[in-house]
Amino acid sequence: RQTDRQTDRQNCYIADIGGSNGDIAKMMTDEGFNMILIEPTKEACVNASKKGISNIICGYVNDNDFNPKCFDDCLLSNVLEHIEKDIDFLKCLKDKMKENAKIIILVPAFQFLWNSNDNVAKHFRRYSLKRLNKAAVEAGFKVLFSSYFFSFLFLPMLAIKILERFGFIKKYDVNNETYKNRHTGGFLTNFIIKIFNKIEIKFMRLKIKIPFGTSIALVARK
Repeated sequence: RQTDRQTDRQNCYIADIGGSNGDIAKMMTDEGFNMILIEPTKEACVNASKKGISNIICGYVNDNDFNPKCFDDCLLSNVLEHIEKDIDFLKCLKDKMKENAKIIILVPAFQFLWNSNDNVAKHFRRYSLKRLNKAAVEAGFKVLFSSYFFSFLFLPMLAIKILERFGFIKKYDVNNETYKNRHTGGFLTNFIIKIFNKIEIKFMRLKIKIPFGTSIALVARK
């Protein structure tokens, strides 16, 4: 099985749609995946190039430059919430994918967790599991698996939402350096997050759904 997975990685290119500065593309490249970063922002593409990512396309998926059925598997990591007409976008992306290609979609979860960071990031929505599944199906995909994740961040984010709502903490300000420094995780925090991430990833590999979390992961096939 390990040999089969390695062969699949060598023969398939994963398109990281809207992959920004290429952090995920870089991480997956280091894991042995063939990645193509597709990002409309020139500055982000330059930053990704500095990280050693060689396959970079500066443009939009709905550009005429991309032919139908040109993509192998696709990754949408925290992209769909930025798009007003999300189903139309998914339909367009589906037309660009090869037959039986897979797509992984990651989005923020639960509208009631909406906070000032969503405003700053110019999100249109946060998703429920039902809403994301419905969007994928309406776009013509077959959902293989979907689950909440980052369950260990759910209560802290809810607490921040409540404290922010009643003015006990200041709302997020993208230009506030003090805020940035105060919210940068230290070694212990990052270590704990990595441990919980590994546990949740094992659950999802076994197709065990996590009942709540701050994000949603969905895997679908064209």
